[in-house]
Parts: sequence; C-alpha cells; structure tokens
Amino acid sequence: MTAMRPIPRTRSDCRVFLTYGIAALAHAPRQAGGRVEPAVAVHGGLSRAHEGPRSVTLLIVEDQETMRKTLHRFLQSAFPEWTVLEAATGADALAACAAHRPEVVLMDIMLPDADGIALTVQVKATLPEARVIFVSYLGGETHVARALAAGGSAYVTKDRLFSDLVPAILALAGSRG
Repeated sequence: MTAMRPIPRTRSDCRVFLTYGIAALAHAPRQAGGRVEPAVAVHGGLSRAHEGPRSVTLLIVEDQETMRKTLHRFLQSAFPEWTVLEAATGADALAACAAHRPEVVLMDIMLPDADGIALTVQVKATLPEARVIFVSYLGGETHVARALAAGGSAYVTKDRLFSDLVPAILALAGSRG
C-alpha cells in the first residue's frame, strides 16, 4: 500500500504530489461513521507530463446551469490557456467527448438523463486516457468508491469545490506551470 500523501494545495505542492505518487482512496481521511472526508480523493495522472503550459480540453458535465456557468468562469480564469467546454446532459457529454476528445472531464453524478457513474464507463470506453473528476454533493464512501471503480480519477465534493478542484486538476493534468 502507498503511504498517505497530503492533498496538494498549490502548484508547487502538486509537483511534489506528482513526483512521489498520489494517495489511494483506501487512505482517504474518514469522518465519524466511516464517511470519506469531504475533500479530494485522487489517483492516477495523465500520462503526458510536460514542461510549461499547454492547451488542455476540459469538459464540464453538470445539469444545473448556474453551477455549470460558475465552474466555467472559475476554470477559465484558473486555466486561461485551456479550452473549457460544457454539457448539461449525458447525451451532450458523449457528443462533446466524441467531437473534442477532452483530457479532463468534470462529471456530476446525478444528471437528468444519465447516471454520471455509468456515463463515465461509456466515456472511458471511448477515451481511456481521459481523466474524470467527479463533482457532487454526495460525499459518502460508497459514492466515492463506485465513482473511482467506474474509472474516475478524482472525487471532489461541491462543498469543497473552490478550494479542492484546482489542485485535483493540476495533479491529474501534470501541470508544471
């Protein structure tokens, strides 16, 4: 088993985090009752480590328009060189994945026409190199374990979104700039 590593909070921390490995879900901090601490659970990184900024395509799959637009603005500000796309439904997400082949997908678990966990299995079947970060209000260990077992690379609860999402993306994307 891998030793527990601290969750990265800055770009510099992400470099160290990527160099020495990423903690597995089994090592995630627990709350009373066995729930996973509502923070970020991350494993695996993009295979294309690079030096300096590069263009990455990121797809936000979120049915709530206000949340989707807020995430879009937040991520475009955090990663101005990246292409940020949006999808409100599972069908739109699959179409966007086929057309744009995003490297990173932010996936809500509960969509109007699809289960985000089942949708991830479909996305990973066509884009095995894509990293899926689940973004949900649901933070229980069962949801996190199912999401990661379906091919998810990280899980961030919405109550910690703006503090934990960028470090999770940086860790997965291997950003060094």
